[in-house]
Amino acid sequence: MKICEESIREAIDTSLADVRLTEERKQAILAQCRPSLEVKCSRRTLPRRVLALAATFALIFCLGGGVLAADPELRQPLSVLGAEALRQLQPINQVSEDQGIRMEVLAAIHDGESASVFLSLQDTEHKGRVGKGSRDTTEISGGFAFSEVVDYDPDTQTVLLRMSGDAGENLENRKITVSAPAVLSGERVVEQTETGYTLGELDKLFGKPETIPVTDSITAYDVTGPDRMDETIDRMEDGTMQMLVPWEQPVTFEEAPWGTLAAAGVVDGELHLLVETDDELGQVDQLEFGLQDKDGAPVNCTVLAFYRGEERQLSQILQSNSLTEYVILPQVGADWENLRLTAGGRFYDVLTKGKWSTTFRLEPTSDIKNMPCHRDMTGWTVENVRLSPISVTVDGHGEMNEDSQSANLDVILKDGTTLPIFSSSVCVEEDGKIWTREMFDRVIDLEQVDRVLLNGEPVG
Repeated sequence: MKICEESIREAIDTSLADVRLTEERKQAILAQCRPSLEVKCSRRTLPRRVLALAATFALIFCLGGGVLAADPELRQPLSVLGAEALRQLQPINQVSEDQGIRMEVLAAIHDGESASVFLSLQDTEHKGRVGKGSRDTTEISGGFAFSEVVDYDPDTQTVLLRMSGDAGENLENRKITVSAPAVLSGERVVEQTETGYTLGELDKLFGKPETIPVTDSITAYDVTGPDRMDETIDRMEDGTMQMLVPWEQPVTFEEAPWGTLAAAGVVDGELHLLVETDDELGQVDQLEFGLQDKDGAPVNCTVLAFYRGEERQLSQILQSNSLTEYVILPQVGADWENLRLTAGGRFYDVLTKGKWSTTFRLEPTSDIKNMPCHRDMTGWTVENVRLSPISVTVDGHGEMNEDSQSANLDVILKDGTTLPIFSSSVCVEEDGKIWTREMFDRVIDLEQVDRVLLNGEPVG
């Protein structure tokens, strides 16, 4: 199931929009994707390149150490956040430098369940590896579930980022080491663009390719689409899905030197494209395929991507394979002569490998507001709403089913605006504990909150 690098809520609203899932199944998916600061190497059936954001962070935890003192210079690099936010933050001021790139963890905030860490990256050699002249071209993500660019200074080639995620009580008063094995910059998102070929033309061009059944060498796969998902999953799992035998001479593309077309062809009415990637940008650049009709309108189709070949690991969570096979499955009875293949994706200009690492103790904030609340959500019950400077959490108990209500939260400020949400997550635990958490797109002063709404009704 495809998990986008945007928030979990956005992934459900967009990538899964065409998937026929019950609410119970959606909640189960969300629970599987619970953001966590504790990173563990995983071989789950999840898309690899979707996890490739702009850089990858692993968090390592150990006991001991002292609390760092505040630094008066903290206010300058974080002044863009505003005075209210600065009052909530714990100063960190730890620096690590490698390959001419300086990483400084400036400040953090931990509310006992969620955490946000503010850090800066600067290309001290002015080689354009950080920011590339735009605040939107560099992101950092990994151990913390979500990230965003807060500010970018093109003169100093410094980007200010916020890394956020569900922390849990295991971080409270412990040392935390934030380390990065790579930094990516120059992000380019390419929308689906027509390749110039219809499926009928590609069928004639490639002819019938040489194939073999899928084997145990398939380490993971990703299926999205409206109507052939179950069928595709069954064929992957029972070994009846075919995979391409690579050509002796792969096709190279000047526009994408990090990859080659290793084989292609139509198999059982499905277009197969086998892409081989290098161990640099090929580990992180992400391809996506789709279909359009003759008028250029998107056409629903199911797309399978499965991963084969050499396994590669850039970090604890960023894994890739040297070969990825994409299978485009049009709807049954589709007109192949008028369906056009489209391609797009997320690509980067520069990958800089190195070792950046800082260690600090994460202290919990005392600015927490608990609002007892008893709401019947059909199958489960809300018991409390917890508000902090970085998140709002619904705590409940019970069992979610198809008829259960979701917990939608709105935090209204005194100026009448609704606080924008940066990410959302849901967890259903084995003991019946259920929680929904929404993290804000900024650090707030609780004194500026007027009210909290749960499914449109006031809490507290």
